[in-house]
Amino acid sequence: MRRVWVPGVPRTKGSVDVQHGAQGGRAYRVVNASKDEPAWAALVALAVRQRMSAAPPEEGPVFVWADFWVPWSDAITMRAGDLDKMLRSVFDAMTKGGAWGDDRQAVLVLASKREALSWLGPGVLLKWMPTKVDDLAAQEAAQVRDGLLD
Repeated sequence: MRRVWVPGVPRTKGSVDVQHGAQGGRAYRVVNASKDEPAWAALVALAVRQRMSAAPPEEGPVFVWADFWVPWSDAITMRAGDLDKMLRSVFDAMTKGGAWGDDRQAVLVLASKREALSWLGPGVLLKWMPTKVDDLAAQEAAQVRDGLLD
C-alpha cells in the first residue's frame, strides 16, 4: 500500500463554468469555479509524484483511502466543501502525479472528512493499492444469494 500525507487546506474541484465566445461564436473555454483548487491539486500531484518516484503507475482496479482533515472552523460550520468534490480534485491530482493511468481505475473508495487535529493541522492522508474488485463483487453476490445481506 502506498501512502502520502499532503499538508494544507483541502480544496474542492468546483463546478466548471463554460464561457462562450463573443457573438455566439463556437469558441468556448471551461473554467474551474474554485480559485484555490489548482494550487491544492498541484501540491497533491507533487506529493504523489515524489511518493511514486520511479515506480510505474498502478494498473487495473485500485482501492483508495482518503482522510481529509479540515480546519476546525470549517468543520464546525460545514464550509469545508463536499467530500465528493474533494475526491474529484485529489483523483485528478493523483493521475497527474502518476499514481495510475486514469482515475477511472479507482473502483473502491473509503473517504472521510473530519476536523484537523491541533498537532497535525489540515491536509489529506492518501493510501492506495491494487485490488481485485471481481473477487469482492463475487463475495457480495454470494452473500445476497444466500440471504446474508438485508
